[in-house]
Amino acid sequence: MTIDSRIGIIGIIGGNGWLGNAIAQAAVASGAVEPSRLTLSGRSGSRGTAEIRGAHRTGDNSELVERSDIANLCRKLRTRIMGKTVWLGD
Repeated sequence: MTIDSRIGIIGIIGGNGWLGNAIAQAAVASGAVEPSRLTLSGRSGSRGTAEIRGAHRTGDNSELVERSDIANLCRKLRTRIMGKTVWLGD
């Protein structure tokens, strides 16, 4: 896969979690995006995630959205469907 020059900065909210970090790692490893075009946010710094050199990290989701052309939400969400609690995400 080659880097698409039309893609700007990609932001991953929850980029420190297992799902967000896996997406970021795969995007970089496949060559789809350069680390310098990633912004990752998380509540706890770089809690247990593999380092992606060159990626920007922030604890502020507003900053992530301002910096990014595309924002991906990788957060655990809880909702109720038909009277049952359903967890979405990591």
